[in-house]
Amino acid sequence: MRNESGLMAVVLAASLSLGIGAQQPSAGEVEVLQFQAKRNQAVMAKDLRTLEGMLADDLFYCHASGLVQTKAEFLETVRTEQFRWLTMESQGVKAHVFGDTAVVTTVGLHENITAKQRDGSVLPVELTIRTTEVYVKRGGHWQLLAFQGTRAPAVQ
Repeated sequence: MRNESGLMAVVLAASLSLGIGAQQPSAGEVEVLQFQAKRNQAVMAKDLRTLEGMLADDLFYCHASGLVQTKAEFLETVRTEQFRWLTMESQGVKAHVFGDTAVVTTVGLHENITAKQRDGSVLPVELTIRTTEVYVKRGGHWQLLAFQGTRAPAVQ
């Protein structure tokens, strides 16, 4: 129940950023934003089984560092904790749905662990990342097709 409450808070915040007072988000926009929030939860939880179906087989995932990965490579990164996402908070979320394709843009505040120190300890790194995400609906289900992250100045 706690995860569902957090998920609903993210979707509500995303809906508000879409200008809910001025225009109600479409059902498709709400659906893809819920999917995006669930995907972020699965990444943080290292839920590979869930992620497997959420990622398109022809995924193009470009990290803010410039590293480009396929679906298999991204799943391996999550599995091995080569890159570990501790928190993923999205702000300024905008969704645009065009039939079976959706584009989501965000400013993400992430806390990540990217490398071990010489003594074996890890230090979390806070990053502000502007993202563009492309989703496609295949077989009635959304999948992440492309992700592009770019380092951005810290949000004030």
